Amino acid sequence: FDKIEPLFHHIDLILVEGYLSGPWKKVEVWRKSVNTVPIFSERKDIEAVISDDDIETTLPVWPRKNIAFIADEILKMAEVKS
Repeated sequence: FDKIEPLFHHIDLILVEGYLSGPWKKVEVWRKSVNTVPIFSERKDIEAVISDDDIETTLPVWPRKNIAFIADEILKMAEVKS
């Protein structure tokens, strides 16, 4: 990312899927039907979960079907003015 970061100096927000080792804020999209353990249960750096399933967590859970709400929450999390 250090090599390409200068190319994006004018961009307020970049979404990256699946890159868990970076230092950036993370949101997990989770579905019960996938039959996997949620990543947030094993990591402390997940800040919110997107899901329509019932989940036991203290993290904010954003409804998967409400795209406008998710977009607003991501912008708030990233401190980007909409």
